[in-house]
Amino acid sequence: DEIGTLADNINYLYQNLLSTIENLEIEKQRVSESEKSKVDFLRAASHELKTPVTALNATLENMILGVGKYKDYEIYLPECKEMVEQLSDMIHEIIETSKAGLSVESEPATKINISELLLPLCKPYQLIAKAHGIVFHLELSEDFTAVLPSKLFCKALSNVLANAVFYTERGKMV
Repeated sequence: DEIGTLADNINYLYQNLLSTIENLEIEKQRVSESEKSKVDFLRAASHELKTPVTALNATLENMILGVGKYKDYEIYLPECKEMVEQLSDMIHEIIETSKAGLSVESEPATKINISELLLPLCKPYQLIAKAHGIVFHLELSEDFTAVLPSKLFCKALSNVLANAVFYTERGKMV
């Protein structure tokens, strides 16, 4: 009887250890996925901030150097202020998202005019392209609508435009 009880206790202990090891493996995988999503979030956030900072830097540099139309401070200082406000909004969104421990919340798809959405989105990239000697050509039809989540679409397109401007050689066209 004593050997049987000891065997039962050893089997019970073995099952508990196996269960604990499995739970630890699951927890390890969950933590690893969480860390990966944090890295992905930080990478996306820094990419989103890079564009307006670069556009602001190019505009201010052109103003300092008095290049062409940038001599007119009264026009370009308010644009710089808008870029700074855009950066502030992005930073606030990043902080709020990181506090919640979530990725950017999903947005419902709505019908929007793509042309109206693209004009302001492309403006900073046009400034960056011009500063780098790249031709940025934008041709839009007057009324092109789509049903999509506009903020997420803008972020995705912003990523594409940033890469296009960054990887295009001087003298080439985007």
